[in-house]
Amino acid sequence: MLSDSNPSLSDSDELGGSVVGEYEVIRLIGRGTFSRVYEARSRESDERVALKIIKNTQSSRQKFDSVCIFETELDSLMRISSHENVLKLIDAFETADQSLVIVSEYCDSGDLFGLIRQRGRLSELECKLILRSLLRGLLHIHTKHRISHRDLKLENV
Repeated sequence: MLSDSNPSLSDSDELGGSVVGEYEVIRLIGRGTFSRVYEARSRESDERVALKIIKNTQSSRQKFDSVCIFETELDSLMRISSHENVLKLIDAFETADQSLVIVSEYCDSGDLFGLIRQRGRLSELECKLILRSLLRGLLHIHTKHRISHRDLKLENV
């Protein structure tokens, strides 16, 4: 599943306008401890996507272990991506500087944290609908694929 791709990625969050694999980066949309997430566009299909770029900051042994875990997780993601309440995985590859890149569908409505920050309190009906969708997705990945999410938070919903 992993294949080498072009550029070496700097430590900068500012990749807007640069090309990673076949994807043109538009803007930074999120960051975590070990990765950054960018809105991007496929140069082939013009489809908007999300690029999660996991920087290579490890020793070679840790890197080998990480790539093995990464490929196992990708295999799992490919299997579970067919459910309507689970984010679709599109592609994955390694860059020239050995950063790992996960390409998934882009959700232009943002995350649940942003929705609550923007609107404040949600109605009981909205909460029920969101929770129902969330639980359906979690039930699917847990019962059909024996996978636990492990990073469930408002920013990931």
